[in-house]
Amino acid sequence: ITAGTHLLLDLNGFRLSAAGDRVFNVAGGLTVFDSSAEKTGTIVGGDVSATGAANYGGGTVRVNGTFTLLSGTISGGKAALGGNIYVAQEGSLTISGGTVRDGYAAGVDSASGRGGNIYALGAVNISGDARILYGYAQITPNLTGTNNSGRGGNLFIQAANVTLSGNAILAFGQSEGRGGNMLINSQATLYLQENAEIYGGTARKYANNVDVMTSTLNMEGGTIYGSPAGGAISNILVYSTESVFNITGGKIYGKIEALAGMTINISGKPYIEHLFLPCTLDANGKETARALIVPGTFEAGAWVGLEVTAEDKTFTGPLVDFSSYMYF
Repeated sequence: ITAGTHLLLDLNGFRLSAAGDRVFNVAGGLTVFDSSAEKTGTIVGGDVSATGAANYGGGTVRVNGTFTLLSGTISGGKAALGGNIYVAQEGSLTISGGTVRDGYAAGVDSASGRGGNIYALGAVNISGDARILYGYAQITPNLTGTNNSGRGGNLFIQAANVTLSGNAILAFGQSEGRGGNMLINSQATLYLQENAEIYGGTARKYANNVDVMTSTLNMEGGTIYGSPAGGAISNILVYSTESVFNITGGKIYGKIEALAGMTINISGKPYIEHLFLPCTLDANGKETARALIVPGTFEAGAWVGLEVTAEDKTFTGPLVDFSSYMYF
């Protein structure tokens, strides 16, 4: 779809594919919906993950313009970056209904797979009753090293702004490395609002649901919960000294692990089941670093379950002033 052209596509219950290749390259605009009563219309992606393949992001749709999904299903794409959908820096993606599912981010060359369903360099807005499900991020076969780590089972955000709101659900993503459902990276920002839910992710190494790396997570509402047994220890990992987690509402079940040097701003009326603050100790066993918790004004009913590592008994940080907090 060339620049300057906008296509409105009604799937009308049919299946659309491109013989194993990417279905759409969107330089202009594309809006997809399904008018069928059963809503069985599906766009089925192909495999563009081959080593050396040109523009190997987006096994179903590559977005350099604007792409809107109102209803219908996008599924089955395979690519190194964004199994189903790749959003370039100049592109934008809006999903206000329908489902994106079963995308596969394949590890190729010297990099791991990133964003099983969606890889976002440009702006993404997921709202309404949208569903992002069952994405998978793979490590690179036969490659060793710390960078060989599948990232973002359903969604990988790279230096972009992404909003998840309404009744949208992002669930059941799997990563062979970090961020079972999602990884937020490189000065990216995620806004979690209203009744949106993130749940059921599994990561082999870190963060079953959300991994925050050198980025910002703004949680104003929504719920993050529920991961199967056998994955990573933490539900959410706030990682690297440039990461910030702002929490003013919503509910988080399971363990949040905030590493030394991170900043977590908490106010309003959140429910946080288990916030874990490990500390870094010097040779004498004294604390040298810990995540910074910045309390704001709390509303009645706010709850934070807090666990602080016990190795250092001298810690007297701002936690002692948290009269609205319940402690582990």
